[in-house]
Amino acid sequence: MLEILEQLSIIRFFTFTVISIFYKLNSKFNYLFLIELFCILSLNSIFKPIKFIASVILMSGIYGTINDIIYGWLSPEYWRENHSKDLEFPLKQSNIDKISRPIHHAFFWGFYATWKFSVILAIPTTLIAIYKNINIDIFLDCYLKCFLILFGLSLENFKIAKDLMEQNEIPKYLNYYSYIHSFFLNKIIILYFLYK
Repeated sequence: MLEILEQLSIIRFFTFTVISIFYKLNSKFNYLFLIELFCILSLNSIFKPIKFIASVILMSGIYGTINDIIYGWLSPEYWRENHSKDLEFPLKQSNIDKISRPIHHAFFWGFYATWKFSVILAIPTTLIAIYKNINIDIFLDCYLKCFLILFGLSLENFKIAKDLMEQNEIPKYLNYYSYIHSFFLNKIIILYFLYK
């Protein structure tokens, strides 16, 4: 499981790097490269807490990228910085009206929108998993299952939102419930590890 995560993360990182060069990513977001690269290198760390936290950050980035590819096609507003058409987008020419937002946007948002939140959630989970001597593969398997559940819940939310809400309100709705579900599912993982 760890090897698969490493391979997927390297592919995501390489794609993000190429996209960022081609579309001239705003330099203030260059720190994202360092964080993601550090996490990829940390997968082989002998220091277990770092390995566990890095794994969660990378899994969150992959989940976020897949999530954003789907929602970005269905709701173009989803890719706007702070969901406002008047703010400059981190990728050049990505915030202009009547221009479609191709999937490359997802490789920015997928990591940018998840890494801080995943660190916060990963720390208590990691500490408990290490205390209870949980194997890294079991740890990753639990996160994978939770992300699949989260993704299913998000799809259901989108079905509800697209029928009941204005188009420009959908992104805020999706973001809100995505974080709520993630927080709830992470609490389930913590409880599972506590009583395992």
